[in-house]
Amino acid sequence: MATTIKTSNHAFRTSTFALLIGIIAVVGLAVAACGLAGCASNEPQAEPAAQSADRSVETPTDDSNVSDALVIAKQGDQALFVDLQTQTPYVPTLPLGQIYNTEGEHIDAANLAVGNVVQVSGNGIMLESYPGQYPGIARVQVVEQGNPADADAYADVIAMWAGNGDEASLPYASVEYTDDLGQITLSLEAYEYEWRTADGQQLEKDGSLDADAADGTEVIADTVIDAAITTTTSATLSFSHTPTSITIEREPVSFNGQGKIVEGADTDSSNVAFTQTENNQFTLEIEPGYLYEIDAQFDSGEAEFAFHTLSK
Repeated sequence: MATTIKTSNHAFRTSTFALLIGIIAVVGLAVAACGLAGCASNEPQAEPAAQSADRSVETPTDDSNVSDALVIAKQGDQALFVDLQTQTPYVPTLPLGQIYNTEGEHIDAANLAVGNVVQVSGNGIMLESYPGQYPGIARVQVVEQGNPADADAYADVIAMWAGNGDEASLPYASVEYTDDLGQITLSLEAYEYEWRTADGQQLEKDGSLDADAADGTEVIADTVIDAAITTTTSATLSFSHTPTSITIEREPVSFNGQGKIVEGADTDSSNVAFTQTENNQFTLEIEPGYLYEIDAQFDSGEAEFAFHTLSK
């Protein structure tokens, strides 16, 4: 009798163990199937990933200003727009995960095409440059596929933005950097130059960075572009033509009592170190609170450019 009881207990334990193994196997198969096929869930789905991994920045949420624009040029996931009401060209910081086609479906920035008519929603704040910069865009919606030929009327500004200068045209420059809103590109026009065109003409401009304030004092002209940085930032300086040499100097600037920018008293300028990365491209570190002056020499002449880092 004792032997029978032992045999029965052993059989029971064995049967229970087998049952547990079977349950674990079934659960494991279910989990694997769920992982392969995807399980239904009431949890909200995440927004699409950013269009470009190296531009993982926070998208602005203020969409109180709405305007229509024409896409007049593209370079990868970068674009050049022109406001259809004011005819003002500008470079948009395209919002991550908030670009839509005419059907309301998410698209990448690279899928925008020249000729598209888009509705742009954002905070309406345009940075002072030419072309302008619009970093505060919250949403872009394609409303018409449009016609690429519509961009032909803006050939000059497209050439400036794309850097397609030739030796017959005046040189220009750009400064590119990244901040919390994304990649910013400031287009710099030469405020002073001497230039020989291909047909032998001599072009000159004798400009100045200074302007007379209402009280008679000299201030930095409003035309000098602001690189709105708040900390030391890596920047790329590019030219439309290949320079034979460049020098970069900076001096501290500040606001006066009227909110105008003035040079620091009794402060000398200092040279800025840079590294040449391409024939017409250089990298440097820029810091807040300075006026940066660039003197570039070319085969066809020379030109001077400037920007400041004292944010308004």
